[in-house]
Amino acid sequence: AGDENGPRYVNAAAVIAHAQILAELDRRDDALSAIDAALAMGFGGEAIPQLAADLRAGKEIAFDVIREPAEGASEAVLLLAGALSREQADRRALVYTRVAQHMSPLVEEAALLAADILQQQRQYDLAAKEYAKIEPTSSLFDTAEIGRSDALFADEREDEAAEVLTALIRKSPQNADVRVALGDLYRRTEAFDKASVAYTDALDLLGERAGWFLYYSRGITFERTDRWDQAEADFRKALEIEPDQPLVLNYLGYSLVELRRNFDEALGMIETAVEQRPEDGYITDSLGWVLYRIGKFEEAVAPMERAVELAPIDPIINDHLGDVYWMVGRTLEAEFQWRRALSFEPEPEDAQRIRRKLEVGLDVVLAEEEAEAPVTETANDDG
Repeated sequence: AGDENGPRYVNAAAVIAHAQILAELDRRDDALSAIDAALAMGFGGEAIPQLAADLRAGKEIAFDVIREPAEGASEAVLLLAGALSREQADRRALVYTRVAQHMSPLVEEAALLAADILQQQRQYDLAAKEYAKIEPTSSLFDTAEIGRSDALFADEREDEAAEVLTALIRKSPQNADVRVALGDLYRRTEAFDKASVAYTDALDLLGERAGWFLYYSRGITFERTDRWDQAEADFRKALEIEPDQPLVLNYLGYSLVELRRNFDEALGMIETAVEQRPEDGYITDSLGWVLYRIGKFEEAVAPMERAVELAPIDPIINDHLGDVYWMVGRTLEAEFQWRRALSFEPEPEDAQRIRRKLEVGLDVVLAEEEAEAPVTETANDDG
């Protein structure tokens, strides 16, 4: 990474080594510039910002990133392992990583790289054990524990994964990344109330530094727990931070359609999302569905057929295409799509509705649903 004339780092150790050498040469401003460049490239952890703080405070900086020849040789081998990993040559990368660990067990980046490779190979238990090798005193400990939780979750050990993160929060209460990871875990297990709390804690810690994805994630948890006003506020906040973000536009637009609200705005949002991600079947489905909802059935056919091409085994998208076909008089094709949707094991409530449509037709189902709807239901905002 880096521009044509700037530094090109391969790992955090290289960043620290470069900055320490510059400091020993009494080029502290250059060292700080190098660190800023590395942070812009995405290098994280606590050690690099701490080194920057020490430089600004005028503290003496010693070159200690490599303390003995074995560590230097291990770092060199680890660089090769990292390069192979980026080239998807995982088996060879893992061999070189093991060599680096054998040469110098103190090289913590080797354990993290080995864990990452093992996780990509779906050897989740072994990955978790590699992450566990990082000591609590290490600046990489929080990163390792988040990785260990992810590996345990992938290994279907959800309770253990949550315990790792809750313990880490007690150790590092100011680390927002841990709260986000816990929120993600709860969201994936559909514990949406708990996820909302974790995301809120992260947002409180981050303040103005929070990115669009965190608001988007919390908005999903609010929407899934019927707190629509809070959900909409988060989605719109996410769009303030990242205008025209397709994931947010699609989720907000689709939600508005389902709520029978702001159809014109929803259609505009989803059209913008489709322009940015034309190969995304779920966003294309949203476009077809909003056209269906506003009664433009003929116009809905093409995007809905395209959505099924892009996501052929999704039960909801196939069900939607069946509804569109029914509304344009293609009843046999509609029934075929509904049966196809059932073959992909939709949620029980959705499956029950599809079977009812096959039994009596969509017109009757819609009439039944309208008769059962609460009398307080209002028309959409667009009339």
